[in-house]
Amino acid sequence: MNMDTITSQPFLTTVSALLVIGLIRVLKQLASEKRHRLKELESLDEDEDDEYDPETELGIGAYQKPIAFSQNEIVLNHLASGLMCDKEMAKKHKIKKLSAVISTLKKKGYVIDYVKVGSRKGYVFKN
Repeated sequence: MNMDTITSQPFLTTVSALLVIGLIRVLKQLASEKRHRLKELESLDEDEDDEYDPETELGIGAYQKPIAFSQNEIVLNHLASGLMCDKEMAKKHKIKKLSAVISTLKKKGYVIDYVKVGSRKGYVFKN
């Protein structure tokens, strides 16, 4: 190959045309991949909104309610679980005046009874 062939007009035109064709193909491929990724993201968003349930996705009981911080919420959650609120429960959760918490909950409209089951005494929701 000599220098006249490389700098000739038909050769430069052919090389330029091939470069332009290659650039167009690369741009088309990139646009196609971008459209494909956008469609995947849209389908993922639709699937998550309709079908996501933490308990079925992660296993039974995987999703838990946030931890309650006030004494009223601790006692209320305990009663809602069907458990008795007694001295042991109050000691465990560092509640000094369980009767005051129960009184507050009664004022808020919750129906709570004091019961004695065997040697155990405590508070439960009234049925």
